[in-house]
Amino acid sequence: MQSNHRDVASVWDMAQAIRYIQAFTINLSFEEYLNDIRTRSAVERQFEILGEAARRISEDFRQVHLAIDWQRIVGLRNIVIHRYDEVDQDIL
Repeated sequence: MQSNHRDVASVWDMAQAIRYIQAFTINLSFEEYLNDIRTRSAVERQFEILGEAARRISEDFRQVHLAIDWQRIVGLRNIVIHRYDEVDQDIL
């Protein structure tokens, strides 16, 4: 499989979103996180980006990386965006 430019960019976006989530939450307890609407909003936004980037990954790339549950990543993005009132912070 030869990676295309879009796959490379999407994987980079996914990694960057993960780094941001880690940076936003590194020194917070779960209770502090729950009580900080800015941090919760920022984390949710990064999960949106993570899922959108995963959605853009080509089928060829997905087939080579079967250990990654692409559908669940995209599904989480859909919940955060479309069913935001159902977001379970324990799962995030």
